[in-house]
Amino acid sequence: MRTNFGFSLALSGQYQEAIDVLLEAARLVGAGPRTRQNLALVYGLMGDETNARALLSTDLDSASVENNLIVYRALRSLPDIDRRRAVFDVGNATQN
Repeated sequence: MRTNFGFSLALSGQYQEAIDVLLEAARLVGAGPRTRQNLALVYGLMGDETNARALLSTDLDSASVENNLIVYRALRSLPDIDRRRAVFDVGNATQN
């Protein structure tokens, strides 16, 4: 539930609030890759590639980490409305 709320905050551009919620969710016992990947996405959207890379590396191989960082850079370059649509698509892909 917290993961969905955090992702919703990210979709609305409230990145710091999303990080706060997702960090709390990631610290819970049993937190899974989806929570970490959503948190990494938000860090990536904020341009914090250090934290994004650290989280991505928990679940992904190095090539996948680099690919995700490339996607995050591309997302940051989009206008707000296009970024929100793309983030929604990326987030839904991590949930399937």
